Amino acid sequence: MTGDVAWVVGRSHQGRGYATEAAAAMIAWLRDHDVQSVTASIHPDNRASTRVASHLGVEPTGVLDDDGEETRTLPADRG
Repeated sequence: MTGDVAWVVGRSHQGRGYATEAAAAMIAWLRDHDVQSVTASIHPDNRASTRVASHLGVEPTGVLDDDGEETRTLPADRG
């Protein structure tokens, strides 16, 4: 089973770790429910989301979708 994660944080609340905390909690929930494959789609120019993904271990694949977002994956042994 595959789960997709995403995060959106209002500008006035960015930089406080909310996206990282929320995405980490969602990944933990997915893992607790036997979801082995976790993906995220992040635009390469979105440095904040790229940092969140990197912090969580969600790795770039080099594959871009039709919207120009890169598919990132979390290895099954992480998260």
